[in-house]
Amino acid sequence: MKHLILYEQFINEQETTEPIIDFSTTLDDSFTTHVIYPEHPEYSNLKPHFKKLGIAFTDPTRGKDIWIDGEKVEEDSFTADHIKAVEAHEIGHHILNHQPPYDETMEQKADIAGIAILKKAQEFEAVAILALRFRDLYKSNPKDYILKNSAREFLRSYIKNL
Repeated sequence: MKHLILYEQFINEQETTEPIIDFSTTLDDSFTTHVIYPEHPEYSNLKPHFKKLGIAFTDPTRGKDIWIDGEKVEEDSFTADHIKAVEAHEIGHHILNHQPPYDETMEQKADIAGIAILKKAQEFEAVAILALRFRDLYKSNPKDYILKNSAREFLRSYIKNL
């Protein structure tokens, strides 16, 4: 099966038949993003995590890996900016040391951290995607969300070092 590679690191939206695509995120090159497709032998092992945690997940106890469900990436409405929004959200979980399963408060904090990371990277289309997700899910404006002191300071320190 051919997969369309949407990420900007790959020139002109190339197609590939690889069942997994691995790359360093441009938001923080210490993280590796893995887009894994159903025909990969390990996909069936990861599918329960996607069902439970959503389109992507990371686990800070297992390294700086972001796993994205290739099935979702194939949807027509999914863009490179969506990948960046997903990566930023997952990096947010990681830097805030969230461990699955995530609760609603953790999800909100990961969105807020992701928005801050994307703003620093000047990825404004991805900021809009993540902000819209926040408004849709939590019925509030992300600008009104206040991180507690420790999380806010940790996020500031992380962004300063990007």
